Amino acid sequence: MTTAAELIKNSYYLAQVLDPREEIEGFEAGEGLRILNLVLANWGSLKIYIPTYTQLTQVVTAGDFSYDVTPAITAATRGHLVDQNSVQYPLEVIDLARFNTLNFILPNQNNRPNQVFVKNDFDNWPTMSQLIFYPIPDNTYTATLWVWKRLANVTYSQELSQVPDYYINALTYELAHRLASINSTVLPQTFTDDYDMIMKQLKAANKRDKRVIVNNQFQTTRKYKPWGTYVD
Repeated sequence: MTTAAELIKNSYYLAQVLDPREEIEGFEAGEGLRILNLVLANWGSLKIYIPTYTQLTQVVTAGDFSYDVTPAITAATRGHLVDQNSVQYPLEVIDLARFNTLNFILPNQNNRPNQVFVKNDFDNWPTMSQLIFYPIPDNTYTATLWVWKRLANVTYSQELSQVPDYYINALTYELAHRLASINSTVLPQTFTDDYDMIMKQLKAANKRDKRVIVNNQFQTTRKYKPWGTYVD
């Protein structure tokens, strides 16, 4: 497993800031780590650069609709809810526009949640996110969501275990690109082509499901006979 120290050193060599026969100095190591963590922060805020989703499980209790989770969630897809009888129900991740239409103060509205909103406040980012369930739970449930969590900062000697091996090359070129810009070094003629190809390969290996799930706002459920669902 590659460490941050090894990646930083190789990036300095690739950027031609250091000769491969030179050893990295303390200041250079610190500056390389600072920039590497900036890259991880940038990539961690963009779903396409996060290598894989995480299965997040949250126990939801009666009357409690808000839960803090760490690290912060960059994006979430749909999930499900399981009640105490092991019956599974769909759970929809909603956006801010839908969240702003919810009414939490209505009396006697506690029920099985069917929607969840991922709230990211600047005061809490990138430490944690908040999961807000609606309706307010009337019982204990287990919620499961598939989420993309923010990439965490690393220390100098830490192994880069949060990303797969094929990310190391892309991170090395990205860091070398920034180090060369800062130190005004002349990169090899092939660097730009190699950099573009590696980033395209990274994105190709990290493709997402681009299907659009559209909710029909005209769909209505009939609560009296004949029961059923219809569209106005």
